[in-house]
Amino acid sequence: MSILPFRSPSSGEKLEEIARASRLWDGRVVALQVTDFKESTMEIRMLVSASTAPRTFDFRCEVRKKMIAFVQQRYPDALPRIRTDLHDERARTREKAAAH
Repeated sequence: MSILPFRSPSSGEKLEEIARASRLWDGRVVALQVTDFKESTMEIRMLVSASTAPRTFDFRCEVRKKMIAFVQQRYPDALPRIRTDLHDERARTREKAAAH
């Protein structure tokens, strides 16, 4: 499962492109399903097939890596962000140290 912000577009075509280009794909299954949709995210399931279980595992890792790269390149604002202000953290650390 992958979780994406709902602002990201449908990526089924990209998933199919990745599958067709991979030597691991056996040509049987490639599908993208939206399995849950919440206020700010959608959960997707990417289904792909390969000829053996170890190849399927490797293929799933390849697909996940390439789909994340695709979203990062084409739709960077669609990915969740967690920001930390290090300046504030350092100031709080100094204040705590000075208080002791």
